Amino acid sequence: MTALTIKETNWLGDAPSLEAAANAGTPVLARVRSTREPVPGRLTVIQGAPGVSLDRPEEGVAPGQACVLYDPADPSRVLGGGFIASAAA
Repeated sequence: MTALTIKETNWLGDAPSLEAAANAGTPVLARVRSTREPVPGRLTVIQGAPGVSLDRPEEGVAPGQACVLYDPADPSRVLGGGFIASAAA
């Protein structure tokens, strides 16, 4: 899986909203599995919904799981997150 959409989101980043950050292609680290390190990627818009395009594939991703977004410049800083609505190869 290299792309996912998220719903029920929270945004704490510098952009005014997650949608604005997605439209700008903001770089993020995305954690989609609690036992794995976050994967680098970019926020994007996928079929009208906020999403993440990952730089490398991530296995075992399913709708309903949490996705936490971190700042690549400071991986301890949470930018936001939500629940995975859909995942695509």
